[in-house]
Amino acid sequence: MFKDIENFVRERMINDTLYDFEHVLRVVRMCEFIGTKEGANLDVLIPAAYFHDISRSLKIRDPSIDHAKESA
Repeated sequence: MFKDIENFVRERMINDTLYDFEHVLRVVRMCEFIGTKEGANLDVLIPAAYFHDISRSLKIRDPSIDHAKESA
């Protein structure tokens, strides 16, 4: 269901040496686990998990950038 999002994020994080895509997948799996138990809206939670670090590479180039804000 979220394959297009996964592919989009994977392509953009290819140069991120601090947090690789495996980190993103771990976060997604944890969100699926906790979200299911807590009754979260997974249609919102899972895309947010995929995108949570998508702008980290900007921070590597410019430390003044708030990657969390940019990722959101």
